[in-house]
Formats: sequence, structure tokens, C-alpha cells
Amino acid sequence: MTGLTNVAGGLKISWNKSSNAEFYAVYRRGVNTNYWTLVGFTTNLSAIDTTPDHRKYWRYTVQALNSNGVSNFDSTGKYTKYILLWFIL
Repeated sequence: MTGLTNVAGGLKISWNKSSNAEFYAVYRRGVNTNYWTLVGFTTNLSAIDTTPDHRKYWRYTVQALNSNGVSNFDSTGKYTKYILLWFIL
């Protein structure tokens, strides 16, 4: 993973392309939990998680997938605190 960024509407998770990857699975877990929750699948090199609770720390990891199976993923992941961004127009 290359980044976790607070953006309007959620947390943006970014990563580099994995060779032979056809799509990616993005996972999230609370810092004090031991299980990963699937956020979703994408073919892009970034995703926005629109469901994290505000003012909590979250840990993310990404797994590359293709028709032959799945890659291992970093079980430690990267973490950040989600701060809900408000924009006044």
C-alpha cells in the first residue's frame, strides 16, 4: 500500500500494481481487533472506504487476485485515524 488519505466521503486507500493481478480485494479492521472485514473489490489502484466510523483508528490491507487464485496479503496492514471532512459551499 502506498497511502491512506482522508477525503470527502471516506478514506482513500492506494497501492501499486501487482504483477498478474486482475483485481484487488480491500480489507479493513479496527486497530484492536483480530479479524479483517472485506471493504470491496476493484480493478483500480485505489479505493474509497465510505463506511469507517469517524474518529477511530482503522487498519487496511489489499490483496491481489486473478483467475489462478489470490496472493498473500500483509496481515499487519497500514493504519490511520479517520476524520470526517466537512466542506461548506
